[in-house]
Amino acid sequence: MSEFGDKLAQAIEDKENDINSWVWLKNNNTTVRLLDLDAGELQEVYNHTLDMLYHKANYKFGKYEVRKNIQNMYNACNAELFRRYISHDLNLDIFKTSKDILDYINAFKEQHNVTNDDPISAAFTNVPKEFETLKIDDLLRACLDTLYPISRKIINNQFIMSLGIWFTNEDKKDLTEFDENGNLRPWVKVMKERLFIDGGFFKVSPSGLSYNELRSLLNIEDNARVSVLPTFTLKILRDKILLLLDNNLEYHIKKWTTIKSRIEKVADYKGWKLVNKYAN
Repeated sequence: MSEFGDKLAQAIEDKENDINSWVWLKNNNTTVRLLDLDAGELQEVYNHTLDMLYHKANYKFGKYEVRKNIQNMYNACNAELFRRYISHDLNLDIFKTSKDILDYINAFKEQHNVTNDDPISAAFTNVPKEFETLKIDDLLRACLDTLYPISRKIINNQFIMSLGIWFTNEDKKDLTEFDENGNLRPWVKVMKERLFIDGGFFKVSPSGLSYNELRSLLNIEDNARVSVLPTFTLKILRDKILLLLDNNLEYHIKKWTTIKSRIEKVADYKGWKLVNKYAN
């Protein structure tokens, strides 16, 4: 980095660490310095910050609780995919049904002193890498159809459509329509009509979803059981959507963690004691 670049980076860092520059954004989009808040006001904004990170009730989840839900959905998709891998891809008669798998696991646990918390590699050899993080309990729950459901409150339409669209050659062929004058209709317009999307802007990007991916995601019902979702949809969720959600969530966690830390430093500077209602 150049000397100017070094000085600029240092100036930005100094400002970020300057207690006099830390502000709180109020509901009316005006800001107030944290240093200008009294003890009660500082506790109030601290409570809000804590809720944004840790709240668990009434579907108003804090960021850390959302992360847990994302991980639960990821494990659920992966466990169901592994169950299907055993039942279909391995092509072994002993694993054709969920009961076959349950009987095998229960017998194996008894014979080899294996528990539900052990990895599935304890009971199966040559496990594909994508399934290595699963535990035996995950597979048992997949066989019993008691895995964590897919929350559309977290994977909402706004997030899905924000990913943009990129039409494959197959998509273009499928979406090809002509108007009454014989002109090719825009693929995005045809797509919106077919998926009943009212309004909304779609960015066209090579990193966007294909038409088939978008359609499969929008068709997921809230709290859908992973056992009823197509393998195609489960793989999109596991390999793309849930990873993107978690990555996006990381930004918000860092943001609110920084604000929390600043409020605590201001309280310490003032000699005030804050109450953390989520502390054990």
